[in-house]
Amino acid sequence: MKTYSTKPQEKKVHPVENRFSQDKSLRGSPLQFINNQAEGHLQQKMQEMADNSPQVAQLKSFQKITNNKLQNKSVPIQKTIQCVWIVNDEGNVVWLHKSNQAIEEEGYVRTEKKKGSQFIYAKKEKVEDDNAAKEREEAEQLEEYRRREAERQLPTTRRRDFSKKDKSRLSRIPKITTREDDNLRAKKGSFNNRGKAHLTDKGLHSAGKTPISATEQQDQDSVRKGRGNRISSKAPLPENKQVDNSQSYGGERISIKARKLERARLRGKPDAQNVNVKTTSEIQDELQKGNAISDTGKTRRELKAYASKDREVHHIVDFRSAEDPEHYIDNRFLILPDGTEQHDSDSESDSDSEEEVI
Repeated sequence: MKTYSTKPQEKKVHPVENRFSQDKSLRGSPLQFINNQAEGHLQQKMQEMADNSPQVAQLKSFQKITNNKLQNKSVPIQKTIQCVWIVNDEGNVVWLHKSNQAIEEEGYVRTEKKKGSQFIYAKKEKVEDDNAAKEREEAEQLEEYRRREAERQLPTTRRRDFSKKDKSRLSRIPKITTREDDNLRAKKGSFNNRGKAHLTDKGLHSAGKTPISATEQQDQDSVRKGRGNRISSKAPLPENKQVDNSQSYGGERISIKARKLERARLRGKPDAQNVNVKTTSEIQDELQKGNAISDTGKTRRELKAYASKDREVHHIVDFRSAEDPEHYIDNRFLILPDGTEQHDSDSESDSDSEEEVI
């Protein structure tokens, strides 16, 4: 009888590396992550050692020096071409293309003068000569101011000692005149961009310093009016008139103590010697003696009608003093738009004025 036996099966064991290569799903196993992390840490350490090596530090130093030289290099900027106003050797201002480097090398410097929005350049020697000439001119002007100031200064006089002519004229000057303006502190008019009377902390300034005639002041289109030394104001409406037909400009209103101003001038007050008050009738007399037709074509008759309708009063303003050569009416002769005014020892009462006329 035959006997059968079962042969035990041999269990095959695959190497670890073979199993990983066969099973792709095991590639992201913790073991592989640990190996990669260790390798990355080692590479970081090696990179830090290389970065901190003397050779790398020397290369960084060379690179820093090179960068600084490139930043400080001014040749490209100096050679930038630009258009500038230049005063040439003939004294003419011309428009030229020049680099900053050429401007400096040729001895040009920027002056305080402008043409449009750009400064004008001139040779350094010319600028120095111009400055010296300006100083001489200012010194001569100062002497002229002092001479004229001495000539116009009236002796101190009491009101009771005024002449009959002065007393009579003083009575015809309005006690208060007014001036309207949409912007009292603006130096130029909003509608024509020309100079005009304007208010500052010192007082009411004229548009300019140029002496002008009554004809030019009354002509609104006159070019010289915008740089003239006259300030227009309006006398009060007479009691016997109920309708005011004068031109109204609206805006702010400033008042001028016209009679007090003229009285202070007659008394020899220094702060009033630079202003002369002209009444409406005096303006019309001046217009009558002036040109029959203004520069802009307005007739004498038209201008006289304007003066009468607007009850025109002119204040002819000269320089304040040699030390203060600006043209303005001092604040103490003004009543500001908010009603502010300066009070002093000069009386403004009607009784005083009446006593002066007698």
